[in-house]
Amino acid sequence: MRVTPDILVVGGGPAGVAAACDIAEANLSVILIDQAPKLGGVLFRNFGDNSRRLLPSDLADTWRNLSGRLTAQAARIRTELQTVFIGMDAAGVVALNNRASGKAYTLAPRAIVVATGAIEYVEPLPGWHLPKVMTAGGLQVAVKESGTPPPGDILLAGSGPLLLAAAAQLVKLGRPPVAVIEAANPPRHAFAALALPLSYLREGGSYLTAMARAGVPWLRGARLEEIHKDGGAFSVVVRRRDKLHRYRADIIALHNGLRPNNIGLPRQNLNPQKGPVVIYAGDCNEALGGRAAALSGSSAAHRLLLALGVKPATEPCRAAADIEKYRKFQKLLAEVFKACPSAEYHLPPDETILCRCEQQTVGDLSIFSARSSLSAREVKLNGRFGLGRCQGRFCAEKTRGLLLMTHRDAPTVDALIGQRWPVKPIPIKDLADLDHEES
Repeated sequence: MRVTPDILVVGGGPAGVAAACDIAEANLSVILIDQAPKLGGVLFRNFGDNSRRLLPSDLADTWRNLSGRLTAQAARIRTELQTVFIGMDAAGVVALNNRASGKAYTLAPRAIVVATGAIEYVEPLPGWHLPKVMTAGGLQVAVKESGTPPPGDILLAGSGPLLLAAAAQLVKLGRPPVAVIEAANPPRHAFAALALPLSYLREGGSYLTAMARAGVPWLRGARLEEIHKDGGAFSVVVRRRDKLHRYRADIIALHNGLRPNNIGLPRQNLNPQKGPVVIYAGDCNEALGGRAAALSGSSAAHRLLLALGVKPATEPCRAAADIEKYRKFQKLLAEVFKACPSAEYHLPPDETILCRCEQQTVGDLSIFSARSSLSAREVKLNGRFGLGRCQGRFCAEKTRGLLLMTHRDAPTVDALIGQRWPVKPIPIKDLADLDHEES
């Protein structure tokens, strides 16, 4: 039997670690879990080994500071790595699964901080489901874990500053991408971008300088339309205005933005009279970027402590005002990276895979076109959308978007995904051996 701590923190990135430290500094015990073998999240993955040299210095300093605080509170913070959050019942009992030991167990903390970060959004297009087509963030994680890019020529496509960061990291590792295909045209918004803080501008400038020195083409106002297998590599078709461009690559990395990674997780609640206390922190709550993550974690911890009637060790100072600044910065970045009209996403061909898990296509949605009304249950059971291993993480949003073309009352993304557990698959043996912690 284990002893249940006061607070469970799900996610060991900067937001989760900051929240855990703030809570521990208020003299509460914490269990901090993460599904990875090390803390750090996506941003600081393998920080001590491979990723530190790929980060801007101010971000690296942030993680060093958080690591120091975590060490100082080691007596109050129990860290469990390779551990997955399975779910929470109405009474606040939580089930966890340690993948390293193959053990599942329950605990009943006073409250939960959910800091599971963001999930990448990718617009479906012909060929996006093929092997060696991945997300740009997934490529970054692979690079940070191994210290080297995967073999072969890499092409980056979609939209957003993350593409520039990934391109610059590949340049730094001696493997420049064959091209970066960007739907927006950021230089057109250069004057507006000057309102961003100097750290953002310096970081973006360093990315563009690295790409320019390596001769990486940055095709702006362009849209990746098709990905085809061509021998052992890919042949891709890119449209820029009325012209088609073709590239060959061994790996395609796509990115069209970030969404909070709170799919299937318990909803936020700061009123203990209405159920278990749960609060979101970091990009799981709102995608504000790496520089705001620790601040968001501390702000969430402060609000949670007050909800529990516990006095925080420190005052939040200007946390709310600072978070609002980062919110404005993200809105400005969204404007700078808004797709050009000629590069906006359009309805893909019927044969385009929409649900990668179940191999369902855009055309498969047509079975619902004649229905006067439509429920999420019908879409899932009859269409198989959102019913696969990812439980709708990658297809629910686009499925709803396409259904809205024919149904004004199309099921919401939340309805397609649902609130159910296990949030992630768990071996039946682990579940059968479920261990219950002592309170």
